[in-house]
Amino acid sequence: MAKRFSCKLWLALALFFWMQFSFFSQSAWGQVDSVPEQYWDVSAVILAIFTPDQNFALPVAYINYKRWHLEPRYNYEDLHTFSTFVGYNFRGGERIRYLFTPMLGGVVGRTKGVAPGL
Repeated sequence: MAKRFSCKLWLALALFFWMQFSFFSQSAWGQVDSVPEQYWDVSAVILAIFTPDQNFALPVAYINYKRWHLEPRYNYEDLHTFSTFVGYNFRGGERIRYLFTPMLGGVVGRTKGVAPGL
């Protein structure tokens, strides 16, 4: 019984990480050079989280201008907590393209502080 559960758990985790890579990373890899640096690039996502105790939304916006990145979030670090991250987009590569964005942010609400991001 334990081996069967363990196998199903590993399969579910592998599927989850494959979906993350194929749906999210693929669009990022394909868009490394698709948006010219002089233009604004704005997008947002709202995730709906359902738990037995409570349900809540997790909105995140992504704002890029040239190589600068701004990322406001709500309910991401903690419930009833707002955070904003500022970062710099490093992109390049010829054979293998990369996009790397180190960030530093502030967190206010139920949790307060400074947070690094990547």
